[in-house]
Amino acid sequence: MTAFLVADLIAAVTWTLDDPIEKHLPMGTRMPSQGVRRIWVRDLLTHSPGLPRLRLNYMTEHDLLKGLATIPLTGTIGGQAPYSTQGTGDIAPHWTWAAAPNAAGAGGVRARLDDMVRFAQAHLGLIDTPLAARLRSTQARLAHGFGMHWLVGRFNGQDLVLHDGGTGGYSTTSAPGPPPCRAGAARGHRTE
Repeated sequence: MTAFLVADLIAAVTWTLDDPIEKHLPMGTRMPSQGVRRIWVRDLLTHSPGLPRLRLNYMTEHDLLKGLATIPLTGTIGGQAPYSTQGTGDIAPHWTWAAAPNAAGAGGVRARLDDMVRFAQAHLGLIDTPLAARLRSTQARLAHGFGMHWLVGRFNGQDLVLHDGGTGGYSTTSAPGPPPCRAGAARGHRTE
């Protein structure tokens, strides 16, 4: 969902993939950098901002935005790095909410299985929607085997597009593959 919002902003020529993310955060928010290299929108979308893998526990939005500049980088910005929930789960919601106030970003999307199936169908072009081209644009490979939050690669000789996530005991996976138009979607809930 976050990737689609960014693709929509890029199509509207409001954002670019190479914008520093500070440009889309509240005024005065600072991010870690490496020399002159700043974290770009592209880096967050391809899970390569150099941020820690796991979220740091900030109590409030104010604490998060104030603390971003002091997050220790664990990799090279833009380099191949492990998936970072720090960027996807903590930072992305703030810039997508600022750009589209009625849309919740990462961790804020709630969907039933039938919603996920329709989302996959839209990505495959199996349902008529004016959003189809933008949805497919999120699957284009950008760097390190990622599109815009999608893992893009080959499995058993077939092209594969995959995204999964989870929070609070819930886990989801969506795999709207390119032609021959196969898709999978799953949602689970873990109880302890």
